[in-house]
Amino acid sequence: MYISYLWLIASIVLIILGPIICWLAKNHKKVLVIIDSFVVIFIGYMVIFEIFPECFEVIQWMTLIAMIVGLLFPLLIEFTAEKCTRFTHMVIIILIIIAMGIHSLFDGASMMIFSKNGSHSVPLLVILHRFPVGLFIWRLFSKHHSYGVLSISYLILTAIIGFFLGHYIPINGHGTLLCYFEAFIAGSILHVVVHRMRCHFHGDPH
Repeated sequence: MYISYLWLIASIVLIILGPIICWLAKNHKKVLVIIDSFVVIFIGYMVIFEIFPECFEVIQWMTLIAMIVGLLFPLLIEFTAEKCTRFTHMVIIILIIIAMGIHSLFDGASMMIFSKNGSHSVPLLVILHRFPVGLFIWRLFSKHHSYGVLSISYLILTAIIGFFLGHYIPINGHGTLLCYFEAFIAGSILHVVVHRMRCHFHGDPH
């Protein structure tokens, strides 16, 4: 029983460790470039090898369509209403944080259930990917650290809730609507990552 609490504590430490490293490296541009590159690779891995397969089991090739819609939807709004660009990205980022909170809920439940059953491989995978999640959140709000703190706190809270309510959370399968939502958000995350890379390249302050 106690080992499951250790997994939970480790997941909290690792998701906080990401922002701490970013803060320590704030004056070292080369290190921040490495961090950003690592985050991009992590996002690509999550979308291709985790979100897509999970959703494909439920909604099949509609997963790809939902991802494409999520990727192109912000661009469509930007082209039709240029003044709404900031608002659009704010809404997309809020949706991304909500989706990551849902994912964090499942992470917490997985840590509790699998560790109780004597399996430590799943909790280990969960806590290892919490570190790049922390990096992603902090770099996402690199200009607004207070939002980053709130988002990290929200993900910690949802993981704790998932951990203590694990037996009531269906970790073995996602509903159809949730899969559409996750696939759409996965596409949106790719849009945000590309947008942030473009802004940093051109020196855009957005």
